[in-house]
Amino acid sequence: MHGWKVSHFTRALTKDGWRTPTIADGSGFPDLVLVKKGHPVMFRELKTAKGRLSLGQVTWQESLLGARADYAVIGDLNEVIPALVAAIRARTSRS
Repeated sequence: MHGWKVSHFTRALTKDGWRTPTIADGSGFPDLVLVKKGHPVMFRELKTAKGRLSLGQVTWQESLLGARADYAVIGDLNEVIPALVAAIRARTSRS
């Protein structure tokens, strides 16, 4: 949408249950990364209404916000698309 590239890291079913394969400090990394030339990278964590951030997610949240990244938690999965469209439109209108 509007020239943005989006990456989503999904879980896979393993013999030990659902896992997202990561290395280094990957545990808790945000669900979505949105990139467009000339704009700050956007990071979005997706949660259900009852979902809570894990310790790894809180660590990433603090690190990204401390680095002045555009980070947010979307806490209602029904609002994912509207929230992303609003954020992208806000970024696009600033350029």
